[in-house]
Amino acid sequence: MENKKKLISYWPILIVLIASVGYLVFRLEKYDWGPLALAELGTRYSESDPDGSEGYDGQFAYYVAIEPNPEDVEDNLDVPAYRYQRILYPLVARVLSFGNTNWIPWTLIFVNLFAILLATWLLTHYLLAIGISPRYTLIYGLWAGVVVGVGTDLYEPLAFALAISAWQARRTCRFKLSYLFLTLALLTKEIMIAFWIAAVISDVTQRRDRVGWVEMIVPGLVFSLWQIWLWTAFGNLGFVSGGAMATPFEIFPYFGFLRIGGASIGALLLFALIFGPTIIFPSLWGIISS
Repeated sequence: MENKKKLISYWPILIVLIASVGYLVFRLEKYDWGPLALAELGTRYSESDPDGSEGYDGQFAYYVAIEPNPEDVEDNLDVPAYRYQRILYPLVARVLSFGNTNWIPWTLIFVNLFAILLATWLLTHYLLAIGISPRYTLIYGLWAGVVVGVGTDLYEPLAFALAISAWQARRTCRFKLSYLFLTLALLTKEIMIAFWIAAVISDVTQRRDRVGWVEMIVPGLVFSLWQIWLWTAFGNLGFVSGGAMATPFEIFPYFGFLRIGGASIGALLLFALIFGPTIIFPSLWGIISS
């Protein structure tokens, strides 16, 4: 009976599964069940047509997965170093396909689907362990940034799953494993550097004796060496703001959002309606309450 109640407590995973699979079915049905269409290939890169369509970010994960050799894939990347730095997701999809390029469009989907379910399970487990309702897991599990990522071959589902795995490992005092997950997260998407910095600050300020300096610097060291390699391979660092319709990094929080008003007040109001209750207000609430 107790095990049954515990199992029922993990209901958010079922909700996230339904939402994610539902979005996948919607996308696949729209494109006649062709998984490659989810990557939204642009003819500018798939056909080397300078006047062709740009496509979407998921296409670059696909290109790297089918041809990881940097010299061969460079022409298919709009900003080669920037795109190639997110190496882990396409490599995992390639490994799971056993090198069969026809399977890669499917493995890209399944990696992200597994990632969002794993992250949801870890968050649910964590909330139950500290006596908080698991319904708050849905703030992450139903967030458009990861659900849409599952259906468009983006990097966020795997990157956040690795970061959440790192925090779960820290909760159980497995700090070496935590920093390993953070290293992998950094190789999935560069914005995960914020989680590594937070972990280092936490360990230093709380003077955790079980954490050595070697473990703490490994993610940053690996990421730095990776950036040096990208420089030698492509002539540029990957840790920049790049790609189609790219915007520069903002020093001050929320400035990227506020700059939308400079282009269109109507667009600012629309974005405020969407992201105000889902991102801006929760983040401000989190800062104030913490």
